Amino acid sequence: MEILNIGTDIVENKRLDNLNLIKRFLSIEEFSLFENIKDKNEALNFAAGRFAAKEAIIKTFNKKINFSNIKILNDNNGKPIIFFNDKLTKNLLLSISHEKKYTIAFTILLKN
Repeated sequence: MEILNIGTDIVENKRLDNLNLIKRFLSIEEFSLFENIKDKNEALNFAAGRFAAKEAIIKTFNKKINFSNIKILNDNNGKPIIFFNDKLTKNLLLSISHEKKYTIAFTILLKN
């Protein structure tokens, strides 16, 4: 497979400790998952992961994309999967990692 482009983003988790901000960038499904996380730090990690991932995706395509057009869920094994306008995207790989106060996301766009 040929790599067409990559994207990455890192965020300091505490920057996203604002429910109004989180509601603006999470989809309805993502926000439902967020609300069901009981531990505050885990919930913040989740939100930071989605934010960093969406930023990395936008950087991968190098064009303006609204956060509302991107939804990141997980498959049955916990692997993040990406939807654009509710359509599964199979040629875009995503990795999200957390380390104490920071979250990083990395994307790879593959040629179809």
